[in-house]
Amino acid sequence: MAYENLLATVYLLLGVLTTLLGLVILRESPASRLSRVTALMLFFAGVGALLGGGSLWAVRAAPDSPWLRSTVVTNFAYLWEFFFPSLLLFAATFPREHPWLRRHGWSDLVIFLPHTIHFFLMFFGTVWGGGAGIEGAAGQIPAAGGLLSIPRVALGLFYTWHRHLFSLVNLSYVALSIFWIARNLMRAEAASIRSQLRTILVGIGVGLLLYVVAAPVNVLLGLHLGGVTAATLLVLALAVCSGTIAYAMVRHRFLDARWIVRRTILYALASAVIVGVYLRVVRQIGTALASTLPVPPGVLDWVALVVPLVFFQPMMGRLEESMEGILLRRRGDLRVVMRRLSSEMSRSLDFEPIARGLCRDLADALSAGRAALLLRSDRSGSNPEYVVEGSTGYDARVLGRLLPLASHLPAAAGDARPLGARDWVEAAVRAGRAEEAADRSLAEDAPALTFELRHGDDRLGFYLLGRKLTGMRYGGEEIALIGTLMNQVGVARKNSLLHRETLGKAVLEEELALARKIQQAFLPSRFPSGLPFEVHGLNLPSKQVGGDYFDFFPLPDGTYALAIADVSGKGVPAALLASMLQASLRTLLREGVSPARIFERVNRLVCESTTPDQFITAFVGRFDPRRRTLTYCNAGHNYPIHHRPAAGASLLSESDLLLGIDEAMTYREHSLKVEPGDTLLLYTDGVTEARDADDVEFGEERLESLLAGLERCSAEEGIEEIRQAVLRFADAGELLDDMTLLLLRIPPALESPRPEAEAFALGETPGGR
Repeated sequence: MAYENLLATVYLLLGVLTTLLGLVILRESPASRLSRVTALMLFFAGVGALLGGGSLWAVRAAPDSPWLRSTVVTNFAYLWEFFFPSLLLFAATFPREHPWLRRHGWSDLVIFLPHTIHFFLMFFGTVWGGGAGIEGAAGQIPAAGGLLSIPRVALGLFYTWHRHLFSLVNLSYVALSIFWIARNLMRAEAASIRSQLRTILVGIGVGLLLYVVAAPVNVLLGLHLGGVTAATLLVLALAVCSGTIAYAMVRHRFLDARWIVRRTILYALASAVIVGVYLRVVRQIGTALASTLPVPPGVLDWVALVVPLVFFQPMMGRLEESMEGILLRRRGDLRVVMRRLSSEMSRSLDFEPIARGLCRDLADALSAGRAALLLRSDRSGSNPEYVVEGSTGYDARVLGRLLPLASHLPAAAGDARPLGARDWVEAAVRAGRAEEAADRSLAEDAPALTFELRHGDDRLGFYLLGRKLTGMRYGGEEIALIGTLMNQVGVARKNSLLHRETLGKAVLEEELALARKIQQAFLPSRFPSGLPFEVHGLNLPSKQVGGDYFDFFPLPDGTYALAIADVSGKGVPAALLASMLQASLRTLLREGVSPARIFERVNRLVCESTTPDQFITAFVGRFDPRRRTLTYCNAGHNYPIHHRPAAGASLLSESDLLLGIDEAMTYREHSLKVEPGDTLLLYTDGVTEARDADDVEFGEERLESLLAGLERCSAEEGIEEIRQAVLRFADAGELLDDMTLLLLRIPPALESPRPEAEAFALGETPGGR
């Protein structure tokens, strides 16, 4: 008796919970056909449990009640069998509706037709007692009794056989449903859909197996299972089937159940466990204490009330937390995926794993059929271009169709509302593709949701989400969560770009530092002493590397070559051209080619190998210390300053066209006689064009005056004085252009050459090369 009461209670509870679960699903998404079908399936399962549990309770309470023996109550018990066509319809709808159902609107009626006929046949057959109505009519009309006996017997036999064999129809529905679910499982591509189908297949398969043993097999094979045993199997079947749906909703977001719904189901499950423990344990303890201790019953009732309040509430919190950790915090859950992506964005500046997670993991957690990430190209100008950073489910044709339209998409609303398929059609109109906008396939190819990736007012890209595999719409909770995540993605993308730019600058700085070392290695670093003249030079690039160049080295005939040049532009391009010039000058000068012929050859080389906006100003001379003569040629360079103690400063103003302008240009040579005490200063425009805080240039006059005060200084000291003067003038030592100096000085009192001077003349010192 106690077991039957417990069985009836569980039956009723399962019926209520299953019905409520169906109502929750229907309330979540009433516009979705899949939700309606699932709710209908659970509703009929719940009706069966309520009728079964109610019947068990009523029979125990009033076994001789005429109302229980009435045919009306018995007839409505067949209503629950509509669960089987609902199950078949669910199998044909999830995750995608079968094409046959979409093509034929009357397909639902066909699926439910056998059970509808069965219900009415059993209803009226029970009312008439399996043909008793015809028998009664025969009794009232004696003459017709013989004629009506045959159809009465036939109807009775048909009714009896139908009632026993209709379970085969249910079995066929069960087999077809399991077959369809298994087929959908094998064809599913999304991991989340596979998890849902696998869970439902196992749960419904086990539940239906229990039902088959309890009902059809029991009847057809004559197992003669007792009513209690059959009812137990049916309770287990119902518990497994409805529990599977609830588990799939909580664990795998079946039917895109919202977080609050999943938490509610979890809370209800934890509450049921606690209440069950309380009813089975605490009440039993209370009963045992009442029978053994002389305690008034009211005291025990108060104890039974206080104990749950003190102990079971914390236990329930712990139980719910444990169940949440097991069921809700799975790797593919939407919130878990978003939390993981958010963590990756905060830890790493590498955007590639974030893009993979957005296109694969997030789309799978949302049961989206397609997803793609479009990022603005680094080469984008005023009309931005977008490239595909990652995608899943999209083919190249669709993405190739959408990419040109991305730059014409409107800005998202201030509340971060995503763009829809209609916005892509309007983008095609703005892009001047009216025919494509009129093509209905564009709306089909367009993503269901498009989220902007922004950083401030800067649009960095788009996140595209296709329609859900289940055909359901994206919920407001999902859209809000994705929108929040996209704000973080925009920041992560901007940080990634800044990090990449920083790394690029660091690599460039390292390469420029190496280029600086190489360039400085080609410039003279040591200058001879003990010669009948002094020479010293300096190069200060405004950047890591520059386009200024100077040189001084001995030639085989006992003369010395000196050169200075300024390549147009700054940085690496200018440095490369300066290196080419240096190699050409050194080679030709050592071959004994005159300065004028050198410039003609170099001019043709520059004209042939550079763009028209690249040119060179240069001064090349050959100094003979024995004759104290300088043969030189100037190709548009700053006029060197020749200073004599008695006559003051003068400019070597003879000059021709700079290199790289006219390929047919010819150049002229000039000569200069230098005397003891003379100073010759070669410089680039970085010296004279250095500016102070008031934007005033240093100028040639200031340089001439400065050179006049250096008569008693050595060449090295003179270079240092000029450097400091220019840097002081240019405000905090900032240079707008490369600064290069080469100073040649003939001392007033000549000294005999020392051994190291002879070595330099032979080209043996590192500085002379």
